[in-house]
Amino acid sequence: MINISKKTKKSRDVIKKSIDKYFGKNGLGLDQSRAQNCCAYFEGGGGFVAVEILDEEDKRVINIQSREWEYHAKQYMQSI
Repeated sequence: MINISKKTKKSRDVIKKSIDKYFGKNGLGLDQSRAQNCCAYFEGGGGFVAVEILDEEDKRVINIQSREWEYHAKQYMQSI
């Protein structure tokens, strides 16, 4: 299991779209079981990816918790 965070100046909408594209049906193919403005939850392959987006002054903080998808969570964070 992994918990990682990263700060970015990208907008919430850009982050949400990139998360859906990377982890969702057109990316890794995980099922998105929950989605709100602040967070998204994906399941599949015996694991999960939980993403939370927080506002911090003029930046956003992306928090990812993952089980069985640790490598891909790290790869996503490097790409954003």
